[in-house]
Amino acid sequence: MTTLQILGAKPETRRAWLEHNTGHSLEAAADAAFAPEEVRGKIENLVGAVHVPLGIAGPIRVNGDHAQGSYYVPFATTDGTLVSTYQAGMRAITEAGGANAHLLGDSLDITPCFMLASARDAIVFSRWLSDHLEELKEVAAESTAHGRLVELHTHVFGRRLFARFVFTTGDAMGMNMVNLAVDQICRYAIRTAGCERYYLRCNYSSDKKPAAINLFRPYGKEVAIDLTLPGGVVETYLGVSARDLLEFIATGRLGAMQAGALGMNAHFATGSRRSSSPAARTSRRWSTPASGSATPSSPARTTCTCSRGSRTSSSGPSAVGPTCQRNANASPCLTAAARAPRRSSPRSSRPPSSAASSPSPPRSPTDASSKHTGKTANDTSLRQPRRQPAAERQERSTT
Repeated sequence: MTTLQILGAKPETRRAWLEHNTGHSLEAAADAAFAPEEVRGKIENLVGAVHVPLGIAGPIRVNGDHAQGSYYVPFATTDGTLVSTYQAGMRAITEAGGANAHLLGDSLDITPCFMLASARDAIVFSRWLSDHLEELKEVAAESTAHGRLVELHTHVFGRRLFARFVFTTGDAMGMNMVNLAVDQICRYAIRTAGCERYYLRCNYSSDKKPAAINLFRPYGKEVAIDLTLPGGVVETYLGVSARDLLEFIATGRLGAMQAGALGMNAHFATGSRRSSSPAARTSRRWSTPASGSATPSSPARTTCTCSRGSRTSSSGPSAVGPTCQRNANASPCLTAAARAPRRSSPRSSRPPSSAASSPSPPRSPTDASSKHTGKTANDTSLRQPRRQPAAERQERSTT
């Protein structure tokens, strides 16, 4: 059986042919959820279908011009932790009130290149295309029921003319319909206005390629999204402080500039996380009073014990931290009872300089000032200079 004989064959015939030529069976691919006739025109040389694990993330709250509500997002992937990290981000967005989405543009373009005899001819042909835009729209409508030609932008490069045809494609991605429509336009223009030849593609539209043009013109649907993430939501559901998140964004931009990348976005979805789950992070931040447990959903009375003094808040988890400005470089302070326990055995702040020196008092397990200075508030060295031994004072006075 030759290759030409299998082009019109049924999927089971192609699988048998592949098994005969490769020694590997594709019977697992025979289990498809669709009939071969349903995908005719969408794939060639069909042999079956494959199964990919499907996960679900959400809900994510969207406050859009066209979409309003909570939505679930399917992920077909074998990339472990991918769904869970997107889930954390969606939970944070939803807890913050949702993402505000706005549609700025909806278009798809293709740029053929027309070859003319000279630059003057290219300029004349460019003007002809612009003057006959309405006529070209009718030609495009003959090949597609959903695509609509809406704009035309011409660029002359020597004797070459790049003509960027901009379409709307409805709910479809529309690349095939746009290709067919523009091919009809090019054929019509050559017959009517005269041209040596044309290339349907010239890389100016940069489809599936990183290019600067993709940063300032829509290619498909262009959207603007904004949201505000409170510091408490960032810490609870993303596992980092707001300051650390901004620091990572700045680091990603610097790395992108040094690498010469197009676009300065940092990829948060598969970034590292400080702990295994939001529950584990919450348990380290909230104390459990005698009357019950304090959780992010049940406001509790918590106390900040940083070096600036104690403050009390009853606004729940999201209020802890922002009310305390410990210093410019520190993350929001935590409650005293939720701090990690320290060793309770006494130890000296420094070794004695002489036999007359006495060891420092034990470190207090709930003393927050030790986090900044390495010493405790009960340490006498924080409040007064070290007293000199009597023998050393006598020696100084004699000298």
